[in-house]
Amino acid sequence: MPEIISPYDEFKKFLEEYSNDNWFEFGYGLIVVFGDKKVNIRQYHNDGFWLSSWVDKEEFFERINQFPVRESLKINEEENNNE
Repeated sequence: MPEIISPYDEFKKFLEEYSNDNWFEFGYGLIVVFGDKKVNIRQYHNDGFWLSSWVDKEEFFERINQFPVRESLKINEEENNNE
């Protein structure tokens, strides 16, 4: 019998095999992929469906860093580009 793979696992496998973009798995079905100019935010649900949004990368960093968090937890685009 063929292996049944979830859309979540299938997307992660695709990223690992074919993508050069940085991506992070945040748990609860949330995967964020950082492209050159866009960020893809995907939320997978246990029923097999998912929501996917594309946002401008600069605007993403601008907005996410507006939240009151410790300085050490802020996302820094330059640090990500240096990895």
